[in-house]
Amino acid sequence: MKAPHPEGPIPHRGYSYPGLEKVYSKQDLDDDQVKSSGGQSLRQIMDYKESYEIGSQDNPNQPNIWLPEETLPGFRDFMTKFYWNLDRTARLILKAICQSLGITPAEQEQVVQLHSGHNNQLRLLHYPSTPAEQLETMVLARMPAHTDF
Repeated sequence: MKAPHPEGPIPHRGYSYPGLEKVYSKQDLDDDQVKSSGGQSLRQIMDYKESYEIGSQDNPNQPNIWLPEETLPGFRDFMTKFYWNLDRTARLILKAICQSLGITPAEQEQVVQLHSGHNNQLRLLHYPSTPAEQLETMVLARMPAHTDF
């Protein structure tokens, strides 16, 4: 693998193969079977997707893990520019929300400064095909309802 997601939650960058991630909701944690298994029953259901994640190149806590340039020429440059274009778009949307709420320009600037872009993440997702039966019987999942908190 040329840009693997490292073991553990940090950094959350690079490539994650289908089944690496396990996603569940707070409601799942209250299920009797989950409680009796100490949470291990949740780990049996593969979240069947693959992803590639990048973020700000200036975030020392979440360094990007890039494919070698010769593997996909121009990918790093394109994705870095795309990331910052999305950040600029997000800031414009944030300013529009502030204006609609009647926040003063000085306060708007304070709000925008809280969103530097250095803690954001750009996640490319791909959901490979799979027989419906595997989803219906919960052998596999497709990013079920969940929280990241």
